Amino acid sequence: MATSLCDEYVKANSDIVSSRVSHEIAWSPLIASLLKVNVDATWSSYEQVAVIAYVTHDSTDSIKCCATQFFPQVDSVLFIELLAIIFWAELALYHDLRNIVFQSNSPMAISEVRKGKDSLCQWGGIIFDIVSLAKLLGNCKFQHAKREANYCAHHLTQVAKKKGVYSCWVEDLLGFCCNDDSI
Repeated sequence: MATSLCDEYVKANSDIVSSRVSHEIAWSPLIASLLKVNVDATWSSYEQVAVIAYVTHDSTDSIKCCATQFFPQVDSVLFIELLAIIFWAELALYHDLRNIVFQSNSPMAISEVRKGKDSLCQWGGIIFDIVSLAKLLGNCKFQHAKREANYCAHHLTQVAKKKGVYSCWVEDLLGFCCNDDSI
């Protein structure tokens, strides 16, 4: 069902995506035991609010789960991108998930996490916690993904922010995202 859901979502939004994508995005299959987690955050400097979203795929690129979380009084986009990564890492550890590829379209967040203890970022404590959790998660990688490859998570943040959804576990991604044409 998740594969057809994803196909329907892509088809329903193909006119939006095609206007933004300048080249073909190729999906590379994962090793069967790996999970890919696309994390994204949207932040409004004017409103000082942020929304993070996670879209988790298995090795067949089927969407397994999605979630959003709202954060008031946030003053930095890097901070919220790092929170998106650590929240999912904690959730993965809690549910005993291992072998995860985290993808974010924030090159700065991924770069700082890869620096680990050598990061001079003001949120070094969060980065240290992410690196510590990654060691507990087994084979854990952090990759930068272009906006086009992270589109589903990005769109989920936009919809959740517009609808004022403070926290949700999304089981029907198509129904959640596609009922509003104004995003």
